[in-house]
Amino acid sequence: MPHHEPLHAPVEEVLTYLHGVHFPCTKQDLLDTARRHHAPENVLRALEIMYPEEFSDLDDVRRNLTSSEARAEQRERRT
Repeated sequence: MPHHEPLHAPVEEVLTYLHGVHFPCTKQDLLDTARRHHAPENVLRALEIMYPEEFSDLDDVRRNLTSSEARAEQRERRT
């Protein structure tokens, strides 16, 4: 059975590309910050699949990423 890389990066990896982001912020702010830090595509995809909301701190971001990651893993298992 071939091993497939996940389409998105793990939560803790994503957070490493968000240093310097100013809160409160939006999902677009997170994407812009990650791009400025030259985040790879799988990090950007992890941010793109998040629910759009305003984030008050990194804990909000972590919670949303964790939820999004769980949903994405469920989808991947079904395919």
